[in-house]
Amino acid sequence: MAYDHEYMSHVGGTAPSPRFYSYNTSDPRGSVLGAGYFNEEYVRLKVKDIIIINNGDEAYTVRVTAVSKDSVTVTKTSLLDREFAEYHITSTQTVNLNDDGVTYTQVPNMVSTLNREFSVDGGELTYDGVGGTFLFNGTARMSSNKVADVTIALSLNDAIQADQSQVVSFTSANKQRGAAETAMFQLTSGDTMKVMLKGDGSTGTVATVYQLDLTFLEV
Repeated sequence: MAYDHEYMSHVGGTAPSPRFYSYNTSDPRGSVLGAGYFNEEYVRLKVKDIIIINNGDEAYTVRVTAVSKDSVTVTKTSLLDREFAEYHITSTQTVNLNDDGVTYTQVPNMVSTLNREFSVDGGELTYDGVGGTFLFNGTARMSSNKVADVTIALSLNDAIQADQSQVVSFTSANKQRGAAETAMFQLTSGDTMKVMLKGDGSTGTVATVYQLDLTFLEV
């Protein structure tokens, strides 16, 4: 479907301050946020204006980022509906680490019981939204069957993220230690994530993960 001028209403605000508009539509979010959807409003809309979108199933906001002759560009904001995911294990997981000290092994059986615009398949978290900036926070509690350094890392699209990885040094076997990490990064639709572990090359290293909780919150 196409944009319909009759369903756009001015809610409040006056120039030069940003104005608020509401727009009612049955079009899916991908269409509304697509290139050129609001182009015919190039005379009315100004940069930084906010449009509240209501399509019956959800309400969200977009911000006008650029306006020129016959062209309006918008981007989704998190003003009304922040996207989020809570990604975790529900029971203790045992992970046999590769002996080469290089290869990562996925932490199995991770789920997401609370999320918006995310899904899980085969223990891998997928972002299904239109894109945005997310605050990431992760905490873990685990042990090693021997004295070893174990790296816990977030994999994004099958690439280990150096800024979201941490080496946990176990100076005693079977003693639990905690780890925590916080970061901000961009996600785009289709991005996949999973948690990976790597040993230091010690033969027969087995990590036991007792608690693992990751949260992603759009900002």
